[in-house]
Amino acid sequence: MKTWIYSFHMPLFFMISGLTLSEKKLSLKLVEKKVRVLLVPYIVWGLLYSSLTPGNVVKICYGSYRSIASAGSLTSLWFLPTMFIAYFISQILIKIRKSVLRLLFVIGVFLVGCYLPEIKEGYPWCINIGFIAATFIFAGYLIKELTDKRWSLGIMIAGTMIGAAGTWMYHLNSVNVKSYILMASGRIGNPAWFVISSLCGFIFIYFFSKIVEYYLPGNEIISYLGQNTMTVFLINKPILQIFEDVLNRVAVKNEIRLILAVCITAIVACLISKVINVFLPAAVGKKV
Repeated sequence: MKTWIYSFHMPLFFMISGLTLSEKKLSLKLVEKKVRVLLVPYIVWGLLYSSLTPGNVVKICYGSYRSIASAGSLTSLWFLPTMFIAYFISQILIKIRKSVLRLLFVIGVFLVGCYLPEIKEGYPWCINIGFIAATFIFAGYLIKELTDKRWSLGIMIAGTMIGAAGTWMYHLNSVNVKSYILMASGRIGNPAWFVISSLCGFIFIYFFSKIVEYYLPGNEIISYLGQNTMTVFLINKPILQIFEDVLNRVAVKNEIRLILAVCITAIVACLISKVINVFLPAAVGKKV
């Protein structure tokens, strides 16, 4: 299951970011905003999760996946500085007006990210992954008008099934990585299979989400989670681990333990987000 999810989940997050992307004038004010929204939470939580030694501070500031792991911090945090870089690269891409030139630049940016030589500690702020991520953000930007459409139930079900089936092409890529895809460290296998599996993953999640939006109850809860994604992202792993351990001790079966732990974690994370939003909003990228 993890191997399957990892084959498309990070490109999915970047493409979703592209759905909300709008062209902005590159300015100091925009940089300051992105620093507040992305880099301040990264530094705050990166240091909180690690022991505060001078060496670990340097590793957190370096910001590669490997340096974050070496600092004993939350490895998921790599996403934030990478997103910062990818956002500004994607802003440059959408400012290119000529379609052919834009396409060439997008392909070039993607290939640069794929084929930069590997270095032991990884690139600072995962810059190489930022290039790849920017192309997925740009892809989301290009199709965002299509995603606003109201689809028939038949099309949504078909889209969900076709997208889900397409993601299973990750098997064709697994021989290239000899493990699972880990975009954070640049382990994507064959770039073509990686892109195809990623796009299929987006189609799958997009149409499935539309079914949930139109036909299932509980949208208010999902919306709240969406509005507090940053907080949930920052705190879910340790909470999930605690409840998994508790449920494991009372001999709850694996599948039930996973479902219960995820549901409890979501509830606890929402409650904690309320406290953080009131007392420490800057820690999750919100205005004080």
